[in-house]
Amino acid sequence: MSGNGNIGIVSACDNNWSRFYITTNDFWTGKKFYVKPLTIGGINVIVNGASSEGLRQVQNMAEAEINTTMNSQTMKIQTWVSATSNFLINEISSNDKNPIEISVETWTTNTNNKIYPVANGLAQPNLVWASRETEGGDNINWISRAALSSKIIGVNYTTELSDNNKGVSKFMLQPGEKVTVVTSIISGKDINDHVEKSVAAVKDQTKSSIEKL
Repeated sequence: MSGNGNIGIVSACDNNWSRFYITTNDFWTGKKFYVKPLTIGGINVIVNGASSEGLRQVQNMAEAEINTTMNSQTMKIQTWVSATSNFLINEISSNDKNPIEISVETWTTNTNNKIYPVANGLAQPNLVWASRETEGGDNINWISRAALSSKIIGVNYTTELSDNNKGVSKFMLQPGEKVTVVTSIISGKDINDHVEKSVAAVKDQTKSSIEKL
């Protein structure tokens, strides 16, 4: 687990993927007498062609990181949450002798989407986003809305949409390279500009700004 008091992250991994579930402390349903928190969505880092050998995930309390090794321990993912801003950071590196094909999925939970609507989209320059909101209608005190937007720093990549709740970024991780996935998380009660704010927050991130975070 990781977080900063507003964002909460829970991680999992298996064979060729590492997944980071995301929620915040203000993404709650507003149905009268049935108020409850919901997961917003998450980030999947998928290593195409990887085996389960060397798969390991450790919560490093001293460094406030989640450290994942995959693909016979040749690929590493350092994951952390900014203490001062609503960003999830995944730093991916490889010492494999061959390039590795990576897919990063930015997604929102698609369960009961008739009750909890979801959406996805592409934004310039080369960003993906996904959003989710709680139910409206009778006996609703408020609607919470949230958006996740992701950008890849350090490599050329392609983007595409999948289903109605997911954006996918794909790239080749070269030996000795480090690539950074930056995800902005925006949520709140009765807001309507969550997608715009999430895209704007991640759009201006650079290697230098991540080092400052």
